[in-house]
Amino acid sequence: MKIEDFPPNEQRALALAKVALTAYMAGAHQTAVETIKQIETETAAVDLALLAWCDWMAQALGVSGYRGPVKLLFGGMGESGSIERITGAEAVDRPEIVWAGQLIVARIAQDKDIYGALMLALPHDPAAVGRHVLAVLEIAALSMRGTLTEHQLATLVRTCHRDGLIGDEAAVTTLAESAGIDRGRAAALLLAATAPERHDDGSWTP
Repeated sequence: MKIEDFPPNEQRALALAKVALTAYMAGAHQTAVETIKQIETETAAVDLALLAWCDWMAQALGVSGYRGPVKLLFGGMGESGSIERITGAEAVDRPEIVWAGQLIVARIAQDKDIYGALMLALPHDPAAVGRHVLAVLEIAALSMRGTLTEHQLATLVRTCHRDGLIGDEAAVTTLAESAGIDRGRAAALLLAATAPERHDDGSWTP
């Protein structure tokens, strides 16, 4: 389904989920966190955002619609900066990362029972829930980081500016440089984000 096929509230949640994902991919972690808060306060549909992050990651990695067995492996950053494999969840010191990995695998495998059980197993403390939600975003974003395009970044800048998440050249430059885009292009992205937007029907959005 396309975002346009969902009810308006869910469309808004999915649009913000995409902003959060792209922001985290670009290294703008605080923007991502603020956007997650916005999903909760505006739409109360963080559960839909979780599903979306799992599905977008699966699509980016080419495993969307996979129906075979899925094995969960964890990776850690070595001293050289390379990814080193960790073979068991017991070696991971962040329980929210283990939960997030299990949730993503359950979604990829289309195992509704395990996915539902993991959602019910979320802690009741709001701060802990936030860490678990952010962990799903973190895994998805880091897995997809190499796929970030200038078009995605331009869309992120426009959306973030419209919603008041970023609004100055320094913030946009940080986003752009983390995606490998030079300062000149960053300035152009900011200019495009602050310019009125023309629609197909000839109308303009400030």
